[in-house]
Amino acid sequence: MDYETISAILVGAGLGLLILRMGPWPGRAPHDAARMALDLEAQRLRQASEVSPLPMWHTGPDGKLIWANRVYRQIADVSDTDLPFASRRPSKDGKTRVTLPRTVGDIGVDFEISTMPVTGGTAHIATEISAILKAEAARRTFVQTLSKTFADLPIALAVFDKERRLALFNPALLDLTGLAPAFLSARPDTMSFFDQLRENRIMPEPKSYAEWRQRLADLINAARDDRYTETWSLPNDRTYRISGRPHPDGAIAFLIEDISSEISLSRRYRAELDCMSAVLDASDKALAVFSGQGELLLTNAGYRRHWQASGRLSRTGASLADEIAGWRKLAGDSEAWQMIRISVARTSAAGEAQIDAGGKQSLDISVSWTPLPHGATLVSFSGDAQAVAAPQRAQLAHIAEA
Repeated sequence: MDYETISAILVGAGLGLLILRMGPWPGRAPHDAARMALDLEAQRLRQASEVSPLPMWHTGPDGKLIWANRVYRQIADVSDTDLPFASRRPSKDGKTRVTLPRTVGDIGVDFEISTMPVTGGTAHIATEISAILKAEAARRTFVQTLSKTFADLPIALAVFDKERRLALFNPALLDLTGLAPAFLSARPDTMSFFDQLRENRIMPEPKSYAEWRQRLADLINAARDDRYTETWSLPNDRTYRISGRPHPDGAIAFLIEDISSEISLSRRYRAELDCMSAVLDASDKALAVFSGQGELLLTNAGYRRHWQASGRLSRTGASLADEIAGWRKLAGDSEAWQMIRISVARTSAAGEAQIDAGGKQSLDISVSWTPLPHGATLVSFSGDAQAVAAPQRAQLAHIAEA
């Protein structure tokens, strides 16, 4: 082989350029210089492999050890065998995991071996993965703990990974949606998942399929931004609350909660309030309820009708001071107003007073106050308040015209 050929080969190894610049060594043939360069490269590679923290070794075609670096030899010494990593065959991708019985210094006991065919045998490199295996075990334990926790939740949970495929669900999802376990175990994507919910009539039926697909895309985007919450009223008189929450690494979690009992209770409560309001409106007394902080909570039709001439419309949330100002404007000053103020503030005992409406009228108004649960107070007015209010309304109208 001539000098030019050897130089070309060494260029591929990264050493030819050095030889081309130096030229033939004095007193030596060109092939001697190339041999020395190759020997130098081999020495450097041997030194690099010796200081490597990874076990490295070569085996021949018969599987016998040909060469090993320092870390490998240390492990072999404590393992009492020349081939401490030969307990398993490599997998198809050329990698396998091996656990050793003992360690050397800071080296762990779990390794992943990469195997590569080379000229005259096989090269092996072992990577210490004890920390990785511990992390994987911790992750599995954490997932198992979460799964056990989610298994007891009455709220259905469906977690989709960053590829938008179902990664985790709990038994409540089967109960609330009626989806087949085989379908969920196949890890459907979000579109297929919600499509199946629509077919099971768990979602409101859309007017058109195109609008449905667009709405579904908007739903997923809203969940990704943590702003998706909806209430689905289903044909079987059930009501579900659906919310979407973003998770790390692009995952999305959907929560499905059956709020039928809550909605039913709310409707029943509203019906009771309407019934109570109708009863109060049928009373011939003017009634108002104040909280312990002096906030107007409730009035009946008689109260709103009798005191509307004060020039202000009593609304829920008004203060007791504002209402007393309206009473004083129509019925004049009275010690009863201060007594009511004290009773509301201190939730004291019930009381009653007579109010002389302006002195010129022979008609009086009876006012009473009664403590109610939770610090509230009921104020009740009786008497011909309409007659009392009439001259006052005329006076207010005259002032307004002036």
